Amino acid sequence: MTMREFRELLYKVDRSYDDFVSLIISYIKIPGNRSKALLIRDYIESHPFSDSSDVLQFMVEELGMADMSKVSALEVIT
Repeated sequence: MTMREFRELLYKVDRSYDDFVSLIISYIKIPGNRSKALLIRDYIESHPFSDSSDVLQFMVEELGMADMSKVSALEVIT
């Protein structure tokens, strides 16, 4: 899946918005998170009625998105 296809998929999520898409794209660009794009894609495809809040909840609970202890301050800023 290309980044363009992934972005298009994110915009198709119910109640999607620009900041939602930007957040997820930024998240998977953090070193070590690229493979999580596949998990996010699989979640969206297997939960077709999920909305943007559901996707974010999945990312926090299952992918550790809120665990910033593994991310340096420099990565957060850039």
